Amino acid sequence: MKAGNIKKISLLLVAILVLVFSCNNKRVFHEVKKFDDFKWHKTDKAVFNFNLQDTSVNYDLVLNLRYIQGFPYKYLHLNIEITDPQGKTLVNETKIQIIEDDNDYIGDGAGSYWDLDYIVPDYPFKEQGIYKIVIEHAMPNDVLTPFNEMGVSILKRNKEK
Repeated sequence: MKAGNIKKISLLLVAILVLVFSCNNKRVFHEVKKFDDFKWHKTDKAVFNFNLQDTSVNYDLVLNLRYIQGFPYKYLHLNIEITDPQGKTLVNETKIQIIEDDNDYIGDGAGSYWDLDYIVPDYPFKEQGIYKIVIEHAMPNDVLTPFNEMGVSILKRNKEK
C-alpha cells in the first residue's frame, strides 16, 4: 500500500473515532469559558445561556472544571446564579473539593492539567425557554490561579419524569 493511501486511511479512522467519541446524546448543552493566563478574576463572570425545550425529562447541571497542577486550595467556592425563562433567579453557593486529604488532586489528570466534572445537586429545569447561568468564584483572592476553564453541561438523565 502506498504511503499516501495509508495517510488517507489513517485520517479517515481518526475522523470516525472523533465522531464516535464526541457524540453524546445525553448532552443537550455544553459550553466552556477559558481564562487568559490561567487567571480567573473575580470580576470575570462565566455566563452561559441555553434554550431548553423538552421538559419531559430530568436534567443534570454539570460544571466542567479545568485547573492546573499547583492549584493551592482544597476547595473551590463558587456562586452560581441560575435564571429561569420566567425571570426567577436562584443563587447557589457551592463548595467543590479539589484536593483530597492526602493532597492528591481530584479529577482526571493529563500532564499538569486536571479535569473535574461536578454535578450541581437538585436543580429542576421545569420551564421551556432560555436559561441563564452566571458563575463567579468566591475565593479570598480577587484572582484565582492557576485555573484554566469553567464549563457548563446540561445532560439528560436516564429516567423520564
